[in-house]
Amino acid sequence: NGVGIRDVIFLQGCPHHCRECHNPETWNTDGGVEHGILQLYHLFEDSHNNLTISGGDPMIQLDDLERLLYIFYLNTNKTVWIYTGYKFEDFPIETWRKLAKLNVEVIVDGQFEIDKKDLTLEFRGSSNQRLIDLKKSVEVGEVVLWENGLK
Repeated sequence: NGVGIRDVIFLQGCPHHCRECHNPETWNTDGGVEHGILQLYHLFEDSHNNLTISGGDPMIQLDDLERLLYIFYLNTNKTVWIYTGYKFEDFPIETWRKLAKLNVEVIVDGQFEIDKKDLTLEFRGSSNQRLIDLKKSVEVGEVVLWENGLK
């Protein structure tokens, strides 16, 4: 779920339904436990860990995702990773620019593809998925892959 020890919020609802998904119970938008945005913030505000937002697919709740990240941005110094089955190119650069301003560091994009499953990859399950350095990508207007500085 990203570099280091991280808190993870799994958002409900996913239109992709990837074969052999590791979290199919998040597909249904009516499942899970409903929390308000402030409730979610309060669950993690005192944690010293950075944050990962996964699912389901967080991008189907983009307005609420932005509100949640804005609260974290105003009140903490957490960096954020977002996992989505959508591709970077599926959204306008302005969407990514907004998220980058809210301390989103990495986007892991692309659906999990069982025929490209690779257990040797860092932070993703299949070779089609990309680790995208969001701030660099919005600066240049195209995908810049994230490089793990811990190696």
